[in-house]
Amino acid sequence: MPAYRLSGFSALVHIAWCALASVGDAAMTYGIVIIAAVVLRRVGSAPHELKLYATTAIIGLPVAALVEFVALHVGFWEYDPSMPTVFGLGLFPLLQLSVLTPVALAISERLSWRR
Repeated sequence: MPAYRLSGFSALVHIAWCALASVGDAAMTYGIVIIAAVVLRRVGSAPHELKLYATTAIIGLPVAALVEFVALHVGFWEYDPSMPTVFGLGLFPLLQLSVLTPVALAISERLSWRR
């Protein structure tokens, strides 16, 4: 959250905006997993393979790049100077969907198999 700037908003609005963005991140994560499962023709709840995790990471990177590009150019948010960037896009959001999606998938798998 500190790596983003939402100009002219109070701290409370900034927190609410970030919470809404988190809901969007969760929806994108879910969508990335579904797309990866369709691409790999995986259906069901069998244990996931490494290629599913890798596919979600590969799909997550361009999705994150597209979202960041659009959000920056539409003016949804700006980066604070503390945000490291790659080709003008924030490194943290790029890594978020490409790294955290397979991690979330692995955690959900472990939790579901414990029942």
